[in-house]
Amino acid sequence: MLGPRPDLPSEDLEHIATNGGEIFRGLNGAHVLITGASGFIGGWMTESLSWVRDHLGVDIRATLLLRDPRRFAASFPHLAASRAIKLVPGSIETASIDRLALTHVVHAAGPITHRGV
Repeated sequence: MLGPRPDLPSEDLEHIATNGGEIFRGLNGAHVLITGASGFIGGWMTESLSWVRDHLGVDIRATLLLRDPRRFAASFPHLAASRAIKLVPGSIETASIDRLALTHVVHAAGPITHRGV
């Protein structure tokens, strides 16, 4: 669900670098497919991977599978502008993705539900 997502707190990002830096360094050269990148979990993962790339020098790329890439780009222009992030329209059933180029998949998408208020 797109909407205002606060920036990841700098303390969280420092925690990632301090406690997970070796894990991320092990992903050097990886190309990760992330579904559900506009949601809570997928979005934080995308933000984290982008930060790790920029601050730890890890060569990691991400392809984001999105229902509406233009809306995502309008909400998160810093991620959409990254050369290391590719926005792909569609769903897991319909998207055209070069699967051979992928090294990892994070399936963070879930069904769309509408809750009554």
